[in-house]
Formats: sequence, structure tokens, C-alpha cells
Amino acid sequence: MGKFHNSIETRMDAFSLRIDKVWADSFDFEEEIRKFCRASEATMNKFIDFNDKAGEAMNDPTIPEMTKRMLELQTDTLTDIVEKNYTAYMEMIYKSREEIDTIRGFREVMIKDMQKMADNKKNAALADRTMTSFEKSLDKFEKDNEIIRKRIDTVKSGFGEAEKYYESLKN
Repeated sequence: MGKFHNSIETRMDAFSLRIDKVWADSFDFEEEIRKFCRASEATMNKFIDFNDKAGEAMNDPTIPEMTKRMLELQTDTLTDIVEKNYTAYMEMIYKSREEIDTIRGFREVMIKDMQKMADNKKNAALADRTMTSFEKSLDKFEKDNEIIRKRIDTVKSGFGEAEKYYESLKN
């Protein structure tokens, strides 16, 4: 068996480094999302508990109206902050999951096409087309990973804002 042309070897080396990072990021994102979802469940339970207690207080005839209005404003503000982040939260979970699965599925396609290239090392046109296709796909996956990172950061920031507001209510 012969060797690939040097330009193809160089592209394959560069591609290998990039795809390793994309795959590693996809596994890291999945783990980060999973951990965040577990942690956010506990946070949401605190918010729900606060809303329940505020609701009980608002129904208590011994609590002054001014206090009830303040509690209503506080629960509405907390709810607004959480609702504002709900869409981003759902996108982080579901859209990101889809994109991560697509990135991982690309591995199977890549392995099959790499085997074709290896079987036809003398076919420079096939190697060039295959590498061009890989590079285009990888460009998309790198952009998808940037989007996933932004989603995670947006959701964490939004929940951080809600948590900060919740903590301020304790004081």
C-alpha cells in the first residue's frame, strides 16, 4: 500500500486534532448539562417551596396587606426570572442533546469514509473530496459546540440571577 499525498496527510493530521477537541467538548458538555440539571432541580425546589410558603402567607388573614403585597411582588419577580430562562434551559437540554448526538454520529460516517480512503490511497481526488467533506462537517460541529457553550452559559447565568435574587429575599 502506498502513502497518501503529503497535502492529504497534513490535512488529516490537522483534522484529527480538531475532531478530537470537538468530541471531547461534546462529552464535557453532556456531563456539564447533566450536573447542572441535577443542581437546578434542587434550586427549583427551593423556589417552589418559597412560592408555596408565600402563598400560604398571602392566604393568612393575620398577615398585614402590605406584607402580602411585598410577598406577591417577590414571588412574581422570582417567577419572571425563572420563566425568562425557561426557553434557554429547554434548548440547552434538548437542542444541545440533538447536536451532541449528531456530532457523535459523525464518527461512524468518518470511520467508514476513512476506510475508503485507506483502501484507495492512490486516488487523490477521492481523498481530497473526503477531506473537504470532513472539514466542512467539522466546521459546522465546531460552530454547534460554540452554540452549546453559549446556551449553557446563558442558562447558568439566568439561574445565577434567580439564585442571587432568592438569597437576597432571605436578608
